[in-house]
Amino acid sequence: MPLLKKEQLLRKSKRTFKDVDFPELGGSIRVASLSAGSSILLNALRTREAKGEDVKREMMLALIQGSIIDENGQAMFDEASALEFFEVISLDGFNRLMAAAMPGTPAAANLGNSEASQSAA
Repeated sequence: MPLLKKEQLLRKSKRTFKDVDFPELGGSIRVASLSAGSSILLNALRTREAKGEDVKREMMLALIQGSIIDENGQAMFDEASALEFFEVISLDGFNRLMAAAMPGTPAAANLGNSEASQSAA
């Protein structure tokens, strides 16, 4: 096999995505599986949480920023707009988002059932 160039590495995404229906918003949201960077960030936040820090809000914002993409595969939200979306998404909608971005991850269920996410719903 030939060695890949930087441009090829950056172009060839192995991330999968799923279009998740959001009837309450009148359409679908494209949700990508988390990148290595987003996964590392979430794991670091989980480590801080295990030490007693309240980081659920940061974890939810990282999930929104790291998983919601447009039709070209580009992230749709920066930190400010992710916070705005976080404030309007329902708990049910957030749980659907997590299930698509983090399939088979038991920690996702705990994140979506937090008091912080319920207060945002």
